[in-house]
Amino acid sequence: MATITKLPSGKYRAQVRRQGVYRAQSFTRKIDAQGWAVEIERAIESGSSRGLMRPAAGMTLQDVIAAYTEQVKVPRAAELALLQIGRVIGQVPVRQLNALHIQDWIRDRQADGLQTASILRPLGRLSTMLQWARDIKSIDLNPEIVLEARRRLVRHNPGHNHQRDRIPTAEEIERLQSYFNGQYSGYVPMAMLIDFALVSAMRVGEICRITFEDVNWERQTITIRDRKDPQQKIGNNQVVPLLPAAMQIVQARREVTGGKGRIFPYRPEYVSNLWFTTTQRLKVDNLTFHDLRHAAITELFRKGLGIPEVALVSGHRSWRELKRYTQLTATDVLGKFKALELAGG
Repeated sequence: MATITKLPSGKYRAQVRRQGVYRAQSFTRKIDAQGWAVEIERAIESGSSRGLMRPAAGMTLQDVIAAYTEQVKVPRAAELALLQIGRVIGQVPVRQLNALHIQDWIRDRQADGLQTASILRPLGRLSTMLQWARDIKSIDLNPEIVLEARRRLVRHNPGHNHQRDRIPTAEEIERLQSYFNGQYSGYVPMAMLIDFALVSAMRVGEICRITFEDVNWERQTITIRDRKDPQQKIGNNQVVPLLPAAMQIVQARREVTGGKGRIFPYRPEYVSNLWFTTTQRLKVDNLTFHDLRHAAITELFRKGLGIPEVALVSGHRSWRELKRYTQLTATDVLGKFKALELAGG
């Protein structure tokens, strides 16, 4: 027998217990909860509960997103990506969800100016969520529709796999710094964040995660916890040097904040979005915050550091990984060679 309960949030929770099978789901409308309960009871009676169950008539993609983000511990970036997808196509009934709906979302993102790589990441989050709904919740839906939409996106954007070689020019950095030091009235010290990214080679997520407690003031190093790695992220803690310019910024932040907790206590998603809207405003084309990491690594090589030294700062484990972040030119090599000759090297 199904039980329909009204929750404090105003939603309705349907619960079905029959033949040793238990299923529960929350809905905005009572009629949807009742319809879902009837569908589940029929499925159990027919024996299909041993496999996959057809989604309830009123179940939408937004319902699945809400359940997933409530029941599964996901990174904040993944949650925000799924919520954004929900705002665009969340009202699509799960029974009707297909690759064309996913393409509608892709077009919405492209209209906002996002590049292919920035669209592919949220698609991966969506695919993982749909697989969870199928494997854990036994909902009969097809995660392959996301893969099909992804294949179409890649097929019609063949240049997306080209290695990115964009680094900011001195004039672009000056324009951004001038804006954040002048017209900008927000609370995030973006000018200092930009300076720190350019001298630390850290990702925006790392910058917003590092803490004063992880700084070794005597050795001038900092521990970056759970640093991104293709094989191991959780527990991948790396001790990296804070070069003099980076150390000065950390010390300045200590004076402002009191020296406890996160050095830059801001959400990386907010910082990235602020960067995006500002570059759009200033007409600085196709420049991401992550490109500052490229610029920082390139500058370390220009200063004469070798591959092992730069890798220690950047966190890369091999030259193959590090190479694509390095935008040295033939002129840079010639300049370094001449400097070595003058120094008697």
